Formats: sequence, structure tokens, C-alpha cells
Amino acid sequence: MGQEAVELGHGEVNRSGVEENTLIASLCDLLERIFSHHSTKKQCKSALWSLLMSYKRSKDKKYKADLALRKQSLATTLDSSSGAPRSAILSSMEAINMGRRKSTGSTAEPVVHPPNTDLVFDMKKIQSMPAIRTDVGCARAWVRLALERKLLNKHMKEVLYNSELMKKRYKRCSFLRTEDEKEQFLFHLLSLEAVDFFCFTNAFPSAVVPYKVLIFQSRKFQAGTSANPWICLAGEMGETGMVRLPKYTQEILFEYTNLGRLSTLRIGHDGTGILSRWMVEQVLVRNQITGHTYNFPCGRWIGKGVGDGSQERLLVGQLISPSKKLDDVIRVRATSPMTAGSSSPTSRRRSSSPPKPGKDFLQETLTDAVNNIVKHFYRPEKERGSLTLLLCGEMGLVQCLDEILQHGFKSARFFRNNFFVWDFLGKLTF
Repeated sequence: MGQEAVELGHGEVNRSGVEENTLIASLCDLLERIFSHHSTKKQCKSALWSLLMSYKRSKDKKYKADLALRKQSLATTLDSSSGAPRSAILSSMEAINMGRRKSTGSTAEPVVHPPNTDLVFDMKKIQSMPAIRTDVGCARAWVRLALERKLLNKHMKEVLYNSELMKKRYKRCSFLRTEDEKEQFLFHLLSLEAVDFFCFTNAFPSAVVPYKVLIFQSRKFQAGTSANPWICLAGEMGETGMVRLPKYTQEILFEYTNLGRLSTLRIGHDGTGILSRWMVEQVLVRNQITGHTYNFPCGRWIGKGVGDGSQERLLVGQLISPSKKLDDVIRVRATSPMTAGSSSPTSRRRSSSPPKPGKDFLQETLTDAVNNIVKHFYRPEKERGSLTLLLCGEMGLVQCLDEILQHGFKSARFFRNNFFVWDFLGKLTF
């Protein structure tokens, strides 16, 4: 079907995107036919979305019943308690909660929570998008989002194993109420998790996406900054421009037009204040709709008078695999010694870093970096990855060249400022 779409007039450059959209559209049509097979609700335009809405209503009803039961149980406990009256107990509990909220300072290390994988959560995100107005559009967008999040099998299993709902919505001879057919259906959906889809991200370029930014400072003394920090996030579909961050804040949530897959992040400050220097270990950015989390390692000082004196850094992001725990990513950056490629020259000399790589190792890493770039352009366009990672990522060409230029370089000077590789190149050029 993808080849047919190309023959109908789509260019070869966009072939991969056309193929993905065509195949996913075919999958959505097939799901509609499966969910409409011997359904008792024939008046709806989308059998899949109608079933999902019924499941959502039943779940909301159950949640409200549980909430009312908990309130009743709490009221009974307060009435039967001896000592202070009920109003005093409630006011004291409210004061304790307010105190807890106030005691959580903004300079504390941000907490990384796992993404929300609830089915109703995804449905609410789809319903909040103004560009989607029909039930068929909601169903297709939901399938795309579930595919990208690798949750389609989990969501379908949650709905199909709700026996009360399935008996109400489908006849006994339907496809979805036949155990063997249902198990085979779920098995095929599970096999789709082996593919990394970006079908939702690419299909809605004008959608407004909330991005959560978590900045992890170093645990060194005076690693924070008194300056006004800012970030600039960039992806395949655009960039945000300069986003001002509140002072002493390490966690921020902002909304912006869909940036696509994130690639780079610039972070810096204006250099004001008494202690303007800033030691940033890493930055995590999460797309709150798809749940994709990107890691931007830094491990360098930002500010004048420390390191190379730069007041901003360009960080290259890498998508964290859903199977990887976020706590492990943070713990590695916080406890492991900074590598030569990610630390500033002054901290590299003073810290107990591992031995510097030898000539053979540098030659091998440079060969691998160049070969990876050459292979990138020889691959078909739809199979190419991110060129930014090959250039500026871990063990990329820039890092290899930096290691080679730093090898045996005399940067320390008595009674003078440090002399960096860039200064040496600047003297040769100018």
C-alpha cells in the first residue's frame, strides 16, 4: 500500500512517512471492522471509540463510587474519634498539608515520576485536542498514540477482559468474544511493540504539547546560580526560542507547538548576581502526551571565571528507552566520575578522573566516528537515524576531535589564565 501511495504522486523523499501513515490508516480501518463485528451498538460512527467511551464512563462511575465510600469512611472515623472536635481535626490536617507544601523548596532536586500509562489518561489527552472533532478522528489518534507509547496491547487487553462491558456491547458469536480469536488478536498487537513508532508525533505538527523540564544540578558546594537561567529546546519540527526560567527553579512545565523528536537543548544564564556560575549535571525533558523522555547530559560549569568561561552550553539529547528506569539514568550521572569529554578542563585536571586514553584508542574511536557518518549517508533515507547524535553525541565526531586535540595539550600557565584548544585554533586562524 505504501508503494501504491508513492505511485499516486507522493515524492520519494516522503516515502517512509507515506508508508507509515498508509499502513497505520489500514490498521485503524481493520480495528474498526473488528470492533463493529456483531456489535449491539450500530448507530455509532466509530465502534472502537464508542467502546472506549463506554469503558471510560464505567470507570469514572466506579471511581466516583469509591471516592464517595472513602469520604463516608473518613467522616465516620472523625465522628467516632475522641478528643478534639471534627472541625479542629480537619483544620489541623489542612495546616499539616499546607506546611508540607511550603516546606518543599524549589531548589530541591526534582523528582522523576514514571509516565502515566492509564488508558483514560490517553483518552483525555485526545479529547483535549481541538483539531480532532469526530469520533473516527479520536479513534485514529488514540491508536496512533497507543502505538507510539507501546501501550496498544495493554489498553486493548484492559478493555477486552472487562467481561461485563463486552457482554453488554457484543453478541456471543462476535469476534472479540471468541477466546481463541481474541488471544491471537492481542498477540499480533503485542508484536507491534518491537517497532519504534512516531506516528502520533508526526501526524499532529500543530498540536500544543506540554513539555516538562527537569534540571539536575551538581551536588558540589555552591553549584546553584543566582543568575536568571534560560533554555532553548529544539526538535525536528522547530525550536522554542529562549524560555526564561524562574530563579532557583529546577523543574518547569510549559506548553509549545509540537517540536517533533527532540534533538538539542541550549541552556545558560545572564551572568547576574553574586554567584552566577552554575554546575549542571544533566537535563531531562519529557513530552507529557507521548511520555517520551530525553536525556541531555552536561556535567560542565556555566559562567564566567570557571571552566572555559562560557555562559551557555549546547546539549545533545538522547531518547531514553521505555524499558530503562529513569532513576538508573540519573544515578549514573550523579555518582560516576565525569569523563574527559563532558567535564570542563579545570575540573578534569583537579578531579580523580580515569587515565587519559592512549593514541591507539583515539585512533580507533575517530575511525568509528567517521565510518558511522559515512554509513549514515549510504543508508536509504527512511533508515537513517539522527545525524546530530553522530556529530555531537557520545563518542561522536566532535567528542573524538576534542579528545585528540586535548591529548598532550599544555593548557596550564603560571600567573596567567588557562589556555584552551579553541584559543590555539583562533591564533592559527586569525
